[in-house]
Amino acid sequence: MPLTAVILAAGVGSRLGDIGKRYSKPTVPVAGRPLIHWIADMLASAGVERLVIVGHPSDRRLAEITRDMGHATLVIQAQRRVIADALHCALPEVADEDAYLACACDSLYRSTEVAALIGMGRRNPGSAIVGVLEMGIEATASRSAVQLDGDDVTEIIEKPAPGTIDSGLVALPLYWLPRAFAAHVAYTSQATNETFISTSLTRFRRSGGSIRALRLSMRLEITTAEDLARAEQVLVRRTPWPLSSR
Repeated sequence: MPLTAVILAAGVGSRLGDIGKRYSKPTVPVAGRPLIHWIADMLASAGVERLVIVGHPSDRRLAEITRDMGHATLVIQAQRRVIADALHCALPEVADEDAYLACACDSLYRSTEVAALIGMGRRNPGSAIVGVLEMGIEATASRSAVQLDGDDVTEIIEKPAPGTIDSGLVALPLYWLPRAFAAHVAYTSQATNETFISTSLTRFRRSGGSIRALRLSMRLEITTAEDLARAEQVLVRRTPWPLSSR
């Protein structure tokens, strides 16, 4: 069965400034190409053969791009909610697969590291794999902090209060998710309030599931106009990759 990646691409791109008023986040031009094309190229280089793209119904340009890609299926997320809800929308497209990759449309990684994450998932059947990056304790205030025992994830804490953790590891929106994880995504989607994917992963772990982490060296995040300019320098001029845009 072809290796599938779910790309979470329903974002509106409101922090991209003027260009975000004309383009959605996945379709914003980066060095002359839609951002979603750069993501697709990265995934293909890592061994992904099939794409499931989760988009918003108002994003007609993304629908056109998806049709032209040929190896991609568009799934609609009716409301722009959190990652867990987007994954729930994609579940019917991956229901027959033992595991799949999932990533956000606004982050690029080295394809070799994406391939390494896939490899770790295949060597650990039934486990979830999370890409993590050392960004410093201060960065966890607006992200998911990860605590490890070796490569095993012992805890994922969403936006911890200052002084409550001593880890600067941040969970990135790059996951290898086994079939058993679907039950926890479905549970989240039915909750009254939105629940972060970190909570879904915690429920998966508490039910007996294993979560492992792969440390990544770099991330190119594209959420602001400044990020966009930096990304073009990296992708076209081959300047060094930053650890993160933040």
